[in-house]
Amino acid sequence: MGQIYNSYYWDEFNSNNPNEQKLKQIYNYISRLSSMSQISIDRAKKTFAINPRREWDKLSKDPIIQRREVLRPSNILTRKTDEETQSLIAHVKALQAELTQAEEAAEILDPVAKQLALRNARKKYNMEKDKLLQVKVKKQVKPLFFKDNSVDNGCIFEHFKTPMDYVYDVVERFPNAKRRPKTIDFWELLIPAPKNKAQSEIKKDVVMAANSLRQHQQMYQKMKKAAYESQNTDDCEKMKENIQSVFEETVSYIRSKKMSQATMYNLICRAYGKQTGAHKRDANLIDCDTKKLLLNLLAAAHPDLFYSCFKHETNLVQA
Repeated sequence: MGQIYNSYYWDEFNSNNPNEQKLKQIYNYISRLSSMSQISIDRAKKTFAINPRREWDKLSKDPIIQRREVLRPSNILTRKTDEETQSLIAHVKALQAELTQAEEAAEILDPVAKQLALRNARKKYNMEKDKLLQVKVKKQVKPLFFKDNSVDNGCIFEHFKTPMDYVYDVVERFPNAKRRPKTIDFWELLIPAPKNKAQSEIKKDVVMAANSLRQHQQMYQKMKKAAYESQNTDDCEKMKENIQSVFEETVSYIRSKKMSQATMYNLICRAYGKQTGAHKRDANLIDCDTKKLLLNLLAAAHPDLFYSCFKHETNLVQA
């Protein structure tokens, strides 16, 4: 619901003539939804006078969320008065009688003409019946990015002037990954391996730095957990700062290394588990979190060099 209201907010904000009063009202609703989310989380520990579900129902029915009348075939005669129900039944019976007459009239025709006459009669019957049973229903208007993940058929999806719908437009240009003839292997994203030799000492230093950082992070995480459980807020914040500080120090250390593209390429391959000449010496680089950490360190320390190891062809995504 918060995402829907955010989408309506940005759609109004980016319109040719935004309504300030409407923007304030939507912003107020977004704040209320955020507060209700926190209340719902905390209800396991304490009680509140507010019923989040009741408030959510009110906001879901607010006129700000557009609803549009559309025609929809209805196979059931519910939510109608007895008079309306009987009228519909009478009309359907009349159509069925017309179909029966047409079928009887077709019996005297030759086989080809009979088949054509029956097909036309049944088609007319189905069209008239569907038209008769169409009812007007109101559907909620949602932004496009809800479309792929929505299981609600009672919605109309339209383009909103909201960031997520612009992202949706870009993503829709590419074929669905599940429908691609083949999946893309990670190694297809890399450029051909550089011919010059990687710097073994720098590789060793970087791998050791990644392992050392991982060990420090694990140590600080345990200390932070202990501080949290003992409700020591100061120590908990201090451990958070230590985790960030040791990461920044490691990035600075790797940045000081004058690394070649071949060395960077080799380290990326190691992080993804591809066999390299020094693969056996990476016995300590087996932890998945350490491998992900190594990639983060490389991208943060030498971003240009890191991305130079990847192809820049858009047709890879369209494969």
